[in-house]
Amino acid sequence: MSDAGSRPPVLIASPDESVREVLARLVETAGHEAVRLDPTVDVPDAVVATSAGGLVLDLGAANQSVLEAVRARTEATAANVRIVVIGSGPAGGRLALNAGADGFLVRPFPAADLQGAIDDALGRSEVARHAWRASTAAALES
Repeated sequence: MSDAGSRPPVLIASPDESVREVLARLVETAGHEAVRLDPTVDVPDAVVATSAGGLVLDLGAANQSVLEAVRARTEATAANVRIVVIGSGPAGGRLALNAGADGFLVRPFPAADLQGAIDDALGRSEVARHAWRASTAAALES
């Protein structure tokens, strides 16, 4: 496994500074460089500017539009960034998956689940991304 310096960074976007810090530390513990984003930052621009490999997005009403805005960008970095969304229930998961998320966690969750979701999302091929979304969306429906 490569070290954090040879991997693209994982951005952490949460409106709550304490939550953002905890999430960043979990990401760093998993061996990734974490970039903490203040909620006033333009997340889609930050994804492109940092050549981010991943984005952890704490889902809320405003962050749903952030997810959609990242996916609407045409730059390769934005199209390829793996996005793990944290939400509060299956309805949020369905919305996130439909908007292009590559992982979804329901609060509360163990630290290892976030680390695994990031590693899984970063490791999926483009074909596997679409298959994962379809199977996960189907599971959320049942």
